[in-house]
Amino acid sequence: MPKQLDGKLLRLALNTGTYDGFVDQLTRSRPKIPIGDLRIEVGLFYHPLNADRALHAVDNIVSITASIKALVDGAAPPAEAPALIPEKTVGAIDATLNIATWDDLTKQHAYFIFPEAETSALSPGLVWLVFTALLANGKTVPLKFGAIEAVQDGAGISAEAPEPAVNYYTAAQADTRFLAMRLGITNRTGGGGTGIDGIAVAGGAYPVNTAILSRTGYNGAAEVWMLLPGAQVENADNGIISPDDGSAFHWKQLL
Repeated sequence: MPKQLDGKLLRLALNTGTYDGFVDQLTRSRPKIPIGDLRIEVGLFYHPLNADRALHAVDNIVSITASIKALVDGAAPPAEAPALIPEKTVGAIDATLNIATWDDLTKQHAYFIFPEAETSALSPGLVWLVFTALLANGKTVPLKFGAIEAVQDGAGISAEAPEPAVNYYTAAQADTRFLAMRLGITNRTGGGGTGIDGIAVAGGAYPVNTAILSRTGYNGAAEVWMLLPGAQVENADNGIISPDDGSAFHWKQLL
């Protein structure tokens, strides 16, 4: 039965009785993993001297954990070394695996999914891949570790690009930024054509978030005010001015 595509596939025979490195069962070479979607399938083996391959019994294994850790100066990763990306632990160990179903790629003892959103935190280069098992007696035992190479896969991030932040002025806002100067505003309050509260905003005369710049504010200091929805009690000293036209808006001082 053909295997379904589920990200880059790495299939590893974990020979727990040796300290030799990993070999990709599909390519027969040192494993490479993408900085992208990754599926790792493992089978637990032991190889008695001068005997055929043999699978471990897994009935006393509660779970298996896969960790990717930093490779520093080629030294073996200490147990307390942190994982570079979130570890994966699986408890569904398939005890029906046999040599035939391992060789034809249809079964494995366990598999681990590392999504692109997590592997994207890796940098290209060698890392340690570490497997441990939690046994029914409560012990955590090492299964296998070895160096693998993380590589850019050229696929890019498959998630949708985020919406851009709204950090620009609309055309209406740009046209009215200097509204106070254009209308001859000479004060915060006072009504008519001389105060900010005299600007008519009812009926959508000016859109919400319209900014006005007044260079003749309190004590002659430059001030920026923005039109916001909702009627407010006027308190110019605390940065609130209500339009004289009685509309359900208010001017809020920003600067």
